[in-house]
Amino acid sequence: MHTELAYASVVSTLIEASKDAQMIVTGSRGVDAFNGYRLGSVSAALLGHARCPIAVVHDRESGDQIRDESPVLLGVDGTPASEAATALAFEEASLREVPLVALHAWSDVGVFPVLGMDWQVYRDQGEEVLGERLAGWHERYPDVHVQRRLVCDVPARWLVQESTKAQLVVLGSHGRGGYPGMRLGSVSSAVAQSARVPVIVVPNEQLRD
Repeated sequence: MHTELAYASVVSTLIEASKDAQMIVTGSRGVDAFNGYRLGSVSAALLGHARCPIAVVHDRESGDQIRDESPVLLGVDGTPASEAATALAFEEASLREVPLVALHAWSDVGVFPVLGMDWQVYRDQGEEVLGERLAGWHERYPDVHVQRRLVCDVPARWLVQESTKAQLVVLGSHGRGGYPGMRLGSVSSAVAQSARVPVIVVPNEQLRD
């Protein structure tokens, strides 16, 4: 452990440091008149621009409610770019000796994408996505029990709801709605702001060995 004192902007200094760091841990800070919480300017900027995983830790009162046996919650967006988040989630679940809940929303709107089509077709597609994204990780972490969750709804809503039963949430920095160069998706931002447990957002470029 070592300390450094920098006479510069907090955000720019931490973003520069993130190039060589394994992870940056920051508080959430901030109060909003609408829902009671919001991300502070530093944590929001880091989520959008840091080059390493960012852990957002909420207030002590929320943390006191976290149980040691609670699972790690992983948001699976169905893209290969989220592989880094999957790797970190399995690693954290293994280190904590807890189950991993992998949640995938097979529709972003809460209604069936094509009216009149058998809903089972979409559910099967969701199962296939989860199978593809989790393939190989069972073999690397045989000690981690995986619980799969499929929902037909806005992902952020379910991730925040499921986070009340988890001790940690892990997400990629942007999902299937992202585009090249985009640093933070709406789901990651919403969950980091609204979940009351620690949330780790992993940049899609960050692949762990």
